Amino acid sequence: MPPKIANFDFGEEPSNFGESASVQCLVTSGDFPVSFAWLFNGRQINDNVYDVSMVKLGKKISALSIDYVRGHHAGNYTCVAANKATSVNYTAELVVNGICFAFSNLR
Repeated sequence: MPPKIANFDFGEEPSNFGESASVQCLVTSGDFPVSFAWLFNGRQINDNVYDVSMVKLGKKISALSIDYVRGHHAGNYTCVAANKATSVNYTAELVVNGICFAFSNLR
């Protein structure tokens, strides 16, 4: 059974420089095990890129966090959850005050 990701977002208000930001990618159903990956504007995030931290919290949740938001963090963050059946993804946009981007939804 394919994984299903619950909707997530960075909040209704834009983030300010220096604030922290985070989202959690929750798989609500599907067969296990599930692996997670995070993309920033369509490119896979490595642990040492853009000061972004990712951690798997148990079997169903992966969290992405940014300790100090900067302008280069603005954009689309996609969680990819995969199991033996298939992979699915969900995208949320991080808006940073003073930074304006026009991205299409990657979902």
